Amino acid sequence: MVMATKSAGPVTSEQVLAKLRRRQRALVEAYMRELVPGYERHQKRLRDMHEAGELTISLLVQALSAGRPITRSELDFVRSYLRRALLRGATEGELVRAAQLWQRVLWDALEELAGPDGGALVARLSRPLIDYVDELSDAVSESVEEIQAARKLTAREGRSELLEDLLAGRPVAVGARLGALRACGLADADVLVLVVAARPLQPFPDPAAAAVAAVALAHAPGDAVEPLFAVRGDEVVVVRATPDPPQRLVDALTTAHEALTKDGIVLAVGVSTVHAGRAGVPAAYDEACLARERAPTTGGLLAIPALRPLEYLFLRGADATAWSLVPPAIREFVERDLAQAGLLVETLMAYLACDLNVKAAAERLHVHANTAHYRLAKIEELTACDLRDLDDLQELAIAVRLARHRAA
Repeated sequence: MVMATKSAGPVTSEQVLAKLRRRQRALVEAYMRELVPGYERHQKRLRDMHEAGELTISLLVQALSAGRPITRSELDFVRSYLRRALLRGATEGELVRAAQLWQRVLWDALEELAGPDGGALVARLSRPLIDYVDELSDAVSESVEEIQAARKLTAREGRSELLEDLLAGRPVAVGARLGALRACGLADADVLVLVVAARPLQPFPDPAAAAVAAVALAHAPGDAVEPLFAVRGDEVVVVRATPDPPQRLVDALTTAHEALTKDGIVLAVGVSTVHAGRAGVPAAYDEACLARERAPTTGGLLAIPALRPLEYLFLRGADATAWSLVPPAIREFVERDLAQAGLLVETLMAYLACDLNVKAAAERLHVHANTAHYRLAKIEELTACDLRDLDDLQELAIAVRLARHRAA
């Protein structure tokens, strides 16, 4: 008797989606090769775009498996890539065509994986796929509108000229500039002001990138009154009336800075203290520039209002003159130790932080108390300082902080 073989049956949506997930890397490779001529030569530069494609397929598979569309919030990360492409010079038409090509690649993959008898299954999955591509197209349009709006905002009449007047300490007496002064909440000569100064680590790839950065930093707190802002060559400057304590603004600027970094706009940003009156704008700008120059070299934000007085003095004094005033033995000790593992300096700073309690410092450093005693004695030997003398301790601490600021 011949046993009948059991039919494998029609392929299920779960099987198709599982295969789609397994093939996501190959699908993205095929898409990138068709989208970008000479893709092999640009693979390293486009790695983030490749990773975004794989993540998008994973999200699509999750949504289709759950029988739901991809949500708008799930595609937020794609918007960052779209803005980055636009700021590199891509056009709206090119990005729309890229979205259409992506739809075709995914559609062809679904048809192939479903097999010749899977027409009904492909039809069932097609609606969520079309909705997904529509969301991508909407994201392209919104990103284009956002960048165009940024360009218009930074090109408004009188704003750049008004900013130059305020930075130079000149009186404002011309029509359009007076109107801009009132619109920015700066009409009162005694208004409290704060200045933000930013500069990209690399030149802005496109004028639109500078405009996007300016709008993002200016609109960060979401206040009802828009501040004065403009692009000045390779820098962005914002002058804002600040009735509130500056910490709220600093927090909002930090968030905006992180978002710009995701979009490929890496900035060094400095924030001044609050100054009384429009006459304080030049001094506030100098502070913001100082903070910007001392921001991390990899891009970052340094807000002077967040510093303690001594930290601000180090910020201003971390130059060759201040360093030359440090006694030679202390200079040599600090430079040599920081160039190596920095164990002695670390022990010294822990000793200070623990109110000169050696046992507490040892616990903080996770070492034996005898080790901490040995290191402190070694510091005294190398520097001729007495670590029970407050003047000597202060000189050592200042030298360490100056050295760290100089290195930064």
